[in-house]
Amino acid sequence: KDVLTDLPEKVEKVFTVELSAEERRVYAALEASVSRTIRSMLGENGGEIGVEVLALLTRLRLMCCDRSLAEEGVAQTGSKVKACIRLVLELMGQNQQILIFSSFTKVLELLAAELDRLHLSYRILRGSTPKEERHQAVQDFQAGRFGVFLISLKAGGTGLNLTEAQAVIHFDPWWNKAAMNQATDRAY
Repeated sequence: KDVLTDLPEKVEKVFTVELSAEERRVYAALEASVSRTIRSMLGENGGEIGVEVLALLTRLRLMCCDRSLAEEGVAQTGSKVKACIRLVLELMGQNQQILIFSSFTKVLELLAAELDRLHLSYRILRGSTPKEERHQAVQDFQAGRFGVFLISLKAGGTGLNLTEAQAVIHFDPWWNKAAMNQATDRAY
């Protein structure tokens, strides 16, 4: 703001997505199970807990993204994915190019499946994307050859210039707010 005074204001909107009654029921059951497991771990380990807790918390985060990521055999699209796709359609209706960031490549795959179903052009950028493919995808996005760029946290952390994007969606808020801001600023 102090250096480049000609930049437009950054407009941020937070969209809260209500889980369906069934999703809330499953989340509550999972949360109770995780809580019991953590209490048990604390009792067994004299108050010490390890990386197992991170795995449990990650499972809760995945459930908040989409039930199918935390529970096997779920075929229907979850509330959050549906809401994201509605937002994408609205933004594309305004001719906006969109970046969607997620901590989880599984989330990006769910979104890609929905975009495929709607015959919308997109690319996915993962940490495993080869350098040449990564470079080409960035060039194609900047040139307007596709409208939605799905980007993992790992892949979007450094070295991207995506200034043609008019909208940035963080599908799942990150624990590291600075990394989230850095990702947003790829388009700013």
